[in-house]
Amino acid sequence: MLKIYLDWNSINNIQTRHPKLYELIKEYGHLFIFPYSNAHIRDLQVSKDENNPFYQRDIATLTEICGKHLLQFEDENNLTNPLFCLPEDYIDLIGTPLEIIQKTDWFPQQIFQQFKENVRKSFPDSVQKRIQGANPEEVFEIINKGLKSINSQFTIEELSLSQVNSIRNMMNEEARFKSLCLALDMCGFRPEDKDKSFTNIDADASHIFYASKCDILVSGDRKMRGKAEAMFSKYNVVTKVLTPKQFEDLILEEVNKEYSLQNLLSSIRQYGHPREEEDGAHYKLMESPVFGLFNACFLVDEHFGCNGEPKSALFVYCFNNTPYLYYTELTSFFDLIKSFLPDDMKDAFQKEYVEELCSRDKRRAMDARFYFECPDLNLSFAFYGDPISPVPCPMMQVRFA
Repeated sequence: MLKIYLDWNSINNIQTRHPKLYELIKEYGHLFIFPYSNAHIRDLQVSKDENNPFYQRDIATLTEICGKHLLQFEDENNLTNPLFCLPEDYIDLIGTPLEIIQKTDWFPQQIFQQFKENVRKSFPDSVQKRIQGANPEEVFEIINKGLKSINSQFTIEELSLSQVNSIRNMMNEEARFKSLCLALDMCGFRPEDKDKSFTNIDADASHIFYASKCDILVSGDRKMRGKAEAMFSKYNVVTKVLTPKQFEDLILEEVNKEYSLQNLLSSIRQYGHPREEEDGAHYKLMESPVFGLFNACFLVDEHFGCNGEPKSALFVYCFNNTPYLYYTELTSFFDLIKSFLPDDMKDAFQKEYVEELCSRDKRRAMDARFYFECPDLNLSFAFYGDPISPVPCPMMQVRFA
């Protein structure tokens, strides 16, 4: 299932500014994952008031769209993990509104604005204009050339890390990502208005960080989209950046693609062959997952030690860009496969494959397997446990004539 990260403004304004998108999500949202993060909660808590009807509406909308799909960075293991928790329950776990905001308000507004002004004044006007008009994919190179032109000994990456080290001893993946994102604002690329607090800017950087762990970021904020595109290009993240209208146009197309056999066959042709490079074969991730789960496809050819015309393909879930799975995705996949099966095979699929794969026993999960044929389509399917997946995950082999 595609993981779609809606930023706070998209959720907050969805019923009033994007009513068609809201109706589409209500109808087809169960076919996608819409994660929320602590950045959503921080934005929500700024206006926390039990008697505020807008607060109640916003938390209800957040819950309706995202459900229990929480993404949370955990400093202990330096990983972003999928958790299952309703927004209201998450708020109860992490503290009062004041505590939540204070935990992130580590850079006083006055100091932040002064620091930003000092950084920008260090650049000549010509450099500032190039930064302001830069394409997201080129902005880091332009800023570093600007720093070099004023005889700076640092790159923007080094400057951003030195500031975080001096302010907060928190050099994990999230902190490094956010500090570089904030440095873009300080250097004048898609800068926020002066009346926007550092807490708001930091929350936006958090949204971009969590969106980098999803397939699509949806934002109506032009400045956020620009910074996200710059950060994703910098870190080679393949997350798409869309406006709410663009995502609205994409939903039905994705639903028709992901759950069709035609998409399965076209994916084999389009993605099954690797790109040959000096260091070996490289496979491209699929833009539309097959059966709402598999995002990588490999033709079983000479790269797998098979000679002659390929007769089958393997489909797996690749954890490279979205390094996690929600259990919701597995249950949705199991239900979809059951819908393809005749009634007399459904119990066997449940017992021989689903229960074994989800047994929490690695040996049983690796031994899970199930086969069925579609003679009308000249296809046969074999389901296994993926032997190299970090968590129990299906692997599918499709044989064709």
